[in-house]
Amino acid sequence: MQKLVILLAMIAGAGVSSGCATVRTSDNAHVGSPKIYGGTRLNVAALSSDDAALARFEHYGIEPPSHPALDLPLSFVGDTLMLPFSAWYTLTEPVVGRE
Repeated sequence: MQKLVILLAMIAGAGVSSGCATVRTSDNAHVGSPKIYGGTRLNVAALSSDDAALARFEHYGIEPPSHPALDLPLSFVGDTLMLPFSAWYTLTEPVVGRE
């Protein structure tokens, strides 16, 4: 029984991480792409059908997840955990982009 629970948790984790907006935005290294709370912002834009915001993400090759309502709470947690890195990257981005 315990092995079944572990297997289901691994499958669920793989499914969530493959569609996670935080992963999609934080691994995008384009200069100027949305970084700070990018996954949360992508989910909110998808839920509210904000075409202008979605176009900004799509400009950098970032597509919203297929189930943004399910991904939103997980992205909020992930973005919060990634905040120190994403803030540092955003503040140093002009320097990093010129190298």
